[in-house]
Amino acid sequence: MKILYYSPHPHLNLMSPAGFGTHMRGMITAFRNMECEVRTVIMGGESKPLDLLDSNNSNGLKDRIKKLAGKNVWRTLRDFNLLWFDGTASTELSNVIKEFEPDFIYERTNYLQLSGVKAAKKYNVKHVSELNTPYVDQQNYLSNSRSYLESYARYIEKKQLRDTDLALAVVGPLKEYFCDLYDLDRNKFLITHDAFDKDNIKLQSDNQQKIKDRHQLQDKTIIGYVGSIFEWHGLDKLIMAFNELHEENLKILIVGYGEYMKNLKELVAQFGLKEDVIFTGRVPKEEVFDYINIMDICVAPSAAWYQSPIKIFEYGAMGKPILGPDTAAVREIMKYGTDGLLVLPEKDKLKQGLIKLLDNKNLATKLGKNFQRKVLEEYTWENNAKKVLNAVKQI
Repeated sequence: MKILYYSPHPHLNLMSPAGFGTHMRGMITAFRNMECEVRTVIMGGESKPLDLLDSNNSNGLKDRIKKLAGKNVWRTLRDFNLLWFDGTASTELSNVIKEFEPDFIYERTNYLQLSGVKAAKKYNVKHVSELNTPYVDQQNYLSNSRSYLESYARYIEKKQLRDTDLALAVVGPLKEYFCDLYDLDRNKFLITHDAFDKDNIKLQSDNQQKIKDRHQLQDKTIIGYVGSIFEWHGLDKLIMAFNELHEENLKILIVGYGEYMKNLKELVAQFGLKEDVIFTGRVPKEEVFDYINIMDICVAPSAAWYQSPIKIFEYGAMGKPILGPDTAAVREIMKYGTDGLLVLPEKDKLKQGLIKLLDNKNLATKLGKNFQRKVLEEYTWENNAKKVLNAVKQI
């Protein structure tokens, strides 16, 4: 089967170490492993990640204009730019459709991007829409602003969903959200959770030893986090909980980078925990599992209602006991007390969860092994690809 994998957003790079990059690579590889011919149109690039988090790239003139214009005007200008870019993406997509003649388009749908469903309709090609977030609501939250194009953005979101042939929601709550909001047929939806590919695990024992030596982690119990660092990830609550544990030889290892790291370092300094809370910054993606492997407990303190973070699957694949967020989306994949401990992102709840895992090694080991089996058997990109291909054949 010939599949055209399409990502129209200008900032989503295929090789990014972030969750979206992992998701894109996972599905593309899974389709290819099933002997599908896959052509990619990734408008954010396919060879070098965009370093969107580097504060050194700040543009002084742009920052001044943004301040003078105000949040809502600036947000609206960015939205106009996205709409313009979607026209450029549409031209490239159309050219590839005419040359490649795919059996279907698999699109990683995004905010204000209508080119995929329009091209599919124009060239009479089946269209699959992968949905990872409530796009308009997410943009409002992330930017802390409202676009003057919000009504149009809602129109586009509705049209994306009504015109696609098959909608893939990463969690059940996201499916229900869209169906209720836009009065959609639930039979059009398929749930394809985030997943993991065990072939991604590449461990280097020498490197793990170097990591421990570099950060003075020999003979320490390590509470670990891997991923981007933003306010909504709840790492401040984790540090507050850790501050009250007062256990010797206990460390927090935070692997990743994000705009909220500065705030976390200030909090760590305030508590006098500079020796006990370690920030690695960015690490090469091929070393991520070396870091996870030296952790004793892995945490994902908080997640939005529509997320089951990919980091949970990475932790699980490594057999690590997990302290995760107690949301409906995560409860779809993890059972409390069987696969991990799920708690609300509050200091006291996180503290209680950590104590339970630290004090009961047998429980921690059991939870890690149970979820590891589930991840490696059920939550794979190949299983998702099979679901999609079977569903497409029924259209």
